[in-house]
Amino acid sequence: MNVSATAAVAGLGAHELPPAAPFPGFREGESVALPAGVLATFGPGDEQLRWRLDFHYPRGIVPLGHELLGRVNRASQEAAEALPVATGRGLVGRLVGPHLYTAGIPVDEQRVASRAAASSAEIASYPDRFLDEWTTAATVLGSAHRNLDGQIQTADDLRTLGALFRRANTVFAEAWRLHFDVMYRLLAVTASFRTVCAAVGIPPDEVSRLLPSGDTTVRRTDRRLWRLSRAATEEGLTDLFREHTGARLLAAVRSDPRATAWFASFEQFVDRFGTRSDQVADVGTPSWLEAPERPLQLVRQMVLDGGDPTRAAEAQSRRQADRLAELRARMSPRNRGAFERSYAWCQRGNFTWWNEEHNTHIGLRAHLPVRAIGRAVAAASGGRPDDGVLLYAGEVRALCDGDLGWADVSGLVVERAEHLAAWRQRRGALPGAVGTVSGQVDPLMAEIIGVEPGAPAPSGPELLQGIPASAGIARGPVRRLSDAGQLDLLAPGDVLVCEATSPSWTPVFPRLAACLCDSGGVLTHAAIACREYGVPCVLGLGVAMQTLQDGDLVEVDGRAGTVTVLRRA
Repeated sequence: MNVSATAAVAGLGAHELPPAAPFPGFREGESVALPAGVLATFGPGDEQLRWRLDFHYPRGIVPLGHELLGRVNRASQEAAEALPVATGRGLVGRLVGPHLYTAGIPVDEQRVASRAAASSAEIASYPDRFLDEWTTAATVLGSAHRNLDGQIQTADDLRTLGALFRRANTVFAEAWRLHFDVMYRLLAVTASFRTVCAAVGIPPDEVSRLLPSGDTTVRRTDRRLWRLSRAATEEGLTDLFREHTGARLLAAVRSDPRATAWFASFEQFVDRFGTRSDQVADVGTPSWLEAPERPLQLVRQMVLDGGDPTRAAEAQSRRQADRLAELRARMSPRNRGAFERSYAWCQRGNFTWWNEEHNTHIGLRAHLPVRAIGRAVAAASGGRPDDGVLLYAGEVRALCDGDLGWADVSGLVVERAEHLAAWRQRRGALPGAVGTVSGQVDPLMAEIIGVEPGAPAPSGPELLQGIPASAGIARGPVRRLSDAGQLDLLAPGDVLVCEATSPSWTPVFPRLAACLCDSGGVLTHAAIACREYGVPCVLGLGVAMQTLQDGDLVEVDGRAGTVTVLRRA
């Protein structure tokens, strides 16, 4: 990206993005096999869109992940065109170093009405088909993933790995096409519910709190983690969890005779639930099977905290039921009938449930075969397994086909590791959004990624304004985290400040006083989890990671969407 193009994208004058290639050795058209424009560096014309720094990848995207992220964007475009979504044509990505900016592709103004009409019949019929169709598709996808896993484990030559690499990328693309096919439709169902709620007098900030949810694999996983933590306490292992962390904790519980039975149960848990990573579609992070110290850290936090996190979720569910009953009692018979029909529609087309459930099938899962093959190819070629994620997909294919040797890429791997480390330090200085604000917003951008980053409120720098996501008022000290690997730094009563969260963060929510995110919309993970646990939450703050410091005492109003700094650390 040249400087003039960068300045044009910065557009509004607030920032200028630094020019940078994604990684040393990147060659457009050779490193990744992608349709033009779905994932590239910024260039002329891009200033016409509004780009958000994508919170899904706080540590940046490693080279092996670039082709995958391009496939994600392409899948969104195909799904949006097939529905079609009235105000969006899917997502597109641009890179600054390893960091991703995402934008929604707008629809020609003259086509909005016709696209809305074309999709209305499909949206109306979808809730009745949703669960059966999703269950069938998820089962087929799970079988494809298990087949890949088994074949990767037995592959013993580069040619075989190359064939599996092509298959893994195809399955990944199919998974994400399924993801967006479902997501756009369920978002449309949710949007219809918002319209009905507005018509019957329910305030906009309350609608998301009324959405139905349900038991998910993520919740069941968290309950298993909690039961493991209770068993560790009952078997007298608390001292091990207090004295050790990370890999040393894993070694301690593996070798201590007192923990033999407990560790066997933990290994069974990892075998059952371990085919997931900590970040969505992030090929740079290991699975729990590959790095069991990650779920063990979550058990550690529960051991040290004590208490039952399921009680908070059950109490919040009762509060939601009481609020629904109160609102229904206030409605006229006509309004109550319209509300009940729309709410039943949401129950059948349950976005909140699905947005958590899909992660165990797609978001935290579908990229893992590609990661495993990249590691195997690097090792078979003469490198270290971890070098595999620093290869571009084109290089993996060339190594498997015999067109490259390890000597051709070994120097690039070293340069790329240094490049990634340097750019991870620069993420905090990147603007949260660049380009031109548009009246049209893709539903995914609005509800998940978030529309616009916030800023200090007009009353002064000690007050921040964001998107209210979960009601309640709470006070506590700030704890800033950049990724799931830092969760052990949280103490009970902390106010979590981060870019965003993923399902791997869910076990810490019961300990939080409040949650603040610089990114995200009201249907993103942090918002859903906070509502389920009754934790006040404000999203889209934009500047919280920059303006708040660890130890600052803040008051969070989750209904008003404000954060007040009461005392600086």
